[in-house]
Amino acid sequence: SNGSGGSGTGGTLNALACKKADKWNGDLGSGEWTTPCPGCQKASDYGPRSINGVDAGNGGMHYGVDLSSPGAGYGDGTQIITPVDMKVTELYEPDGCVFAVANTEPKFGFGFCHLNKIDVHAGQTLKRGDIIGTEGNKGDSVGSLFITHLHFEIYKPGANMKAWYEHKDNIDPTSILKKKGAWPDRASK
Repeated sequence: SNGSGGSGTGGTLNALACKKADKWNGDLGSGEWTTPCPGCQKASDYGPRSINGVDAGNGGMHYGVDLSSPGAGYGDGTQIITPVDMKVTELYEPDGCVFAVANTEPKFGFGFCHLNKIDVHAGQTLKRGDIIGTEGNKGDSVGSLFITHLHFEIYKPGANMKAWYEHKDNIDPTSILKKKGAWPDRASK
């Protein structure tokens, strides 16, 4: 995936403004999270990238991590679940995206993209472990070898979730998922 939101959102400028080391050093809150893609493996990291020397969209910046189930092909993949209790703020159907905000502090924002099937609606309150949909390859997806996957984003607490496509408040999900016990079991460490 190239990050969500399609083209025409100032990708090159955003890539320059967003460093590879956009890590969260603040409070993570209490309790563990659940992996959003059970049994998956990492397919692509957060940060600058190209695919075979070609800009992978958004000026070469990948604003999340891609996770895919073993042997992922095309079509519906594994079920995607909520890592924490959260409220769905918006759906972006063209890219198969669900955007949500955690119900507990710190109130991180989340993006789950390229889903082939979405099982939630805007305004819905979800509990940790609820099904959001199934991994897919819907929309503006140029990475992960075009295979079924979840593009997963985390946004800083207090981020304007209506402006997710601006990519101003993204943070690398990898260390947070690892610290919260939610890094996928099959993902490389």
